[in-house]
Amino acid sequence: MKWPLLNGINLRVPSFCRAGYTRRNELQRGHLAGRIRPTFWLLFLLLFAANLQAQPQPQPQPQPQSLLVLDIEDGDTLVVEINGQSERLQLAGIDAPEAGENAKLKRDLGQTGLTLEKLLDLGRAATDHLRSLVKAGDRLRVSGPLDKRDRYGRITALARDSVGRSLSEQMVQDGYAVALRRHAPDGELKSQLIALEESALAGHKGLWGRQRPDTMAWSGRKQ
Repeated sequence: MKWPLLNGINLRVPSFCRAGYTRRNELQRGHLAGRIRPTFWLLFLLLFAANLQAQPQPQPQPQPQSLLVLDIEDGDTLVVEINGQSERLQLAGIDAPEAGENAKLKRDLGQTGLTLEKLLDLGRAATDHLRSLVKAGDRLRVSGPLDKRDRYGRITALARDSVGRSLSEQMVQDGYAVALRRHAPDGELKSQLIALEESALAGHKGLWGRQRPDTMAWSGRKQ
């Protein structure tokens, strides 16, 4: 480092002064870098936390509940007790013929071309089979949101008996109900039920054997 000319004399800074000057610069730069690093990491952590909060978090699944069966309404609907009140519970993922006159039976009359008596005959057979699997006074282990209802006012949930058997799967496997293609609760259950239905149909089980033409017309399935 050179100082300005003084009376034509070029004065040089002694080496120990230059070393001191250089050392002060290094200390200043190190101090500045030391202040920048914590600030950088703090910003990084804040951005990371904000990104985690922005991502959708999985919703906790409701715990299964033990519910008392009060009655069997038809092949896919039970009446159970929830918080001291009777509620209609639809077995998740399946549909069965109606055993009594209601809005769904009227819809089936218009869509299937079957007579009222034929539809009710299918419904009574499906209801009788569900009654052979579960009866009033039994307790079921029910999984699913019990505060949501379908367009017919029913709560839809997966119900298992005292030995862990799924009533939805059993009704389809035995040939007294079909797998819902729409409004199924989840993809895995839907796939299982469709496979069970295809097996029952091929094996002429339940309604697929004893009342096959009418069951085909009701379900809309093809041979």
